[in-house]
Amino acid sequence: MLLTGCSLNNPLLGRWTFERYSGGGDLGSVLGGLAAPFSKGMTLEFTSSAMIVTQDGQKSRTAVDHYDIKGNQVMVWLKTTPTVIRAETYTVSDNGKEISHELAGGGMSEVFARQPAS
Repeated sequence: MLLTGCSLNNPLLGRWTFERYSGGGDLGSVLGGLAAPFSKGMTLEFTSSAMIVTQDGQKSRTAVDHYDIKGNQVMVWLKTTPTVIRAETYTVSDNGKEISHELAGGGMSEVFARQPAS
């Protein structure tokens, strides 16, 4: 299913707070332990048109070109510049309360928990 700027059945939409790192074996445990203090408090917010990252009081907004949804996998196509689009894949937990995003190499993922709707 391809969704362009549509919230219909998109489980990624909403706000998410960084929880932990997972996977990556022993090296992942060490790296995750070192990186976790820097990621603590980071939030992601997905809207139909943007991904907003907030960390240490700083917000960055990246336009969303579209979402591709296949089961519990959501690929976000981000317009990083007017001529460059890159994709990030997020896996939504079965209960819809967590998402994970695999980092480059090593099988280590960032895990985020859904923030309650305000």
